[in-house]
Amino acid sequence: EVKDGGGLAQTLAATERFPNFALQMISLGEETGRLDEMLLEVAKTYDKKVQTTIERMLALLVPLLILGLASIIAFIVISILLALVSVSDFVM
Repeated sequence: EVKDGGGLAQTLAATERFPNFALQMISLGEETGRLDEMLLEVAKTYDKKVQTTIERMLALLVPLLILGLASIIAFIVISILLALVSVSDFVM
């Protein structure tokens, strides 16, 4: 563990929950004495990945919402037209 003198990268690697990229950056930061800078770089990298993922999801979500709304509107229009046709058949 870290409080027993072990490295942060080793302790995090033992949990098997962190990607290799982050562990390598943390290990490099420990070796060079620039751990704070490396942790910031890891955070920036993953912030960019999250932002990119959100942008992609939104880019896919907008067309899906448009299709969904168009389907609902088409259903309503068809329902109204069918009702009008059935009423006109009843009148004749």
